Amino acid sequence: MLCRRFKDPFLLAVFKKIIDSFHFENGSGLPLGNLTSQYFANHLVAQIDYFILQKLMIKNYVRYMDDMVLWHNDKSVLISVANEINEFTNNNLKQQLKPICLNYCERGLPFCGFVLFPAKVRLNKVSKNRFKKKYKKLTNELENNTITEDTFRVKSNALLSFILHADSFAFRKKCIFAKDLCLNR
Repeated sequence: MLCRRFKDPFLLAVFKKIIDSFHFENGSGLPLGNLTSQYFANHLVAQIDYFILQKLMIKNYVRYMDDMVLWHNDKSVLISVANEINEFTNNNLKQQLKPICLNYCERGLPFCGFVLFPAKVRLNKVSKNRFKKKYKKLTNELENNTITEDTFRVKSNALLSFILHADSFAFRKKCIFAKDLCLNR
């Protein structure tokens, strides 16, 4: 796939050297930790995006890295599309996808640290616990004068930026304003 996109022999030789620098037991995969790995993975998964959007004409589709979500009102259509995607991925890309999960919208869909519902977005349990742990650490560092108020503000804003994507007002209020309730659990 890289050869189809890039024509420079020197660049292709560098790609080959990077990819061949790591060996997996099953003979496939990308070297983790290299800065190029994210690019290579996205380049590979973009082929699946094209297949889903252009060939299968699926309109309700979103992907973040290797997490994909498709929506449809008919379960049999989802199963059929999932089988076609698996077949394409196995045959054309020589890769295997994560196991497929079918879910009713009423139960919520776990995705990227959130649980998605038709009319709301919630934080999942792991994201809540991660926020509480990191926020507790930050407040302790501030109280112990190991960080400045400016550093606290910057780091807590970074933590908040993630959970603000969810309907998390009550959770934030509980954790930030009633700190003892949140942090001692």
